[in-house]
Amino acid sequence: MKMPIARIIALIFAIALAGCGDPPMNPTQVSDKFFAQCEERKFAEAYERATVAFRIEKSLKYFEARVRDLGFDRVKKFEWQEPQVKGDVAQRWGKITLPTGEEMTTIVTMHRDGSSWRVHEVVRVDTNERDDVFAVRSRTSDTQDSIRFTEPVTMEVPTERLIRKMIERSLLDFNDAVRAKDFTDFFATVSNRWKTRNMTRKEIDQELGNAKNRITITMLNTAFKNFIDAGVDLSGVTKSEMTLKEPARINSDGVLLVEGEFSAAPPTPLRTIFKMEYYFEGGRWKLFGISVDMKK
Repeated sequence: MKMPIARIIALIFAIALAGCGDPPMNPTQVSDKFFAQCEERKFAEAYERATVAFRIEKSLKYFEARVRDLGFDRVKKFEWQEPQVKGDVAQRWGKITLPTGEEMTTIVTMHRDGSSWRVHEVVRVDTNERDDVFAVRSRTSDTQDSIRFTEPVTMEVPTERLIRKMIERSLLDFNDAVRAKDFTDFFATVSNRWKTRNMTRKEIDQELGNAKNRITITMLNTAFKNFIDAGVDLSGVTKSEMTLKEPARINSDGVLLVEGEFSAAPPTPLRTIFKMEYYFEGGRWKLFGISVDMKK
């Protein structure tokens, strides 16, 4: 059976088009594109530019959380040197100016995968210890005593409706403590991880005191004494409009971060500004940090 000439030409044209993809990128282009996509919050695209080993170790959720924790989505300036290539491995030194103004010196290591290059790790080298900034490990003092630290970004961010209920509940519990001039009952509602923060396993087992970075009833009573003295009443938040500063997110340590405000409502003419942290514990989100301010 003979194939018509027109069909043969069309088939050749299709094969030619199939071979006309984008040319492979060199290490300079790959690292530039990786960080550009982090800045643009194209997290999935940046993640796909990493090696298979990188992606096996950490999920896209964790990668996104680390990018945002590091501030790579809001970088002020990049200063890169030319990559050094040895066989199938390339390394590129660079200085990254973070949103806070802090400078981070890094080495980006890339591996050749066939004809393409992929990012394998980003290591910070201007600290006392070399730090693989995307490594899945404990980065806060309250979990450093863990024998094994598994990826914590497994939960979905709650809906805004549920977040409002969580914030309202926390603020009403806080309000009850202020009105009662005693944070004992409020303390009972917060995360156990917050209560034992920065304590080693030995200190927890022996019930030794260690107030650094962890919450205590005395600390709460002292921290919010000005609210107690002023007789602040936050009960109006249930009738107020809630506005989030930005969408809630879970950071790379598994902590839900929420920041926003409630509009003014009786009995107070002041807006309620809040920053809340929650940790998923015992089947629900529990308070892990709180900051409250009142403004006109």
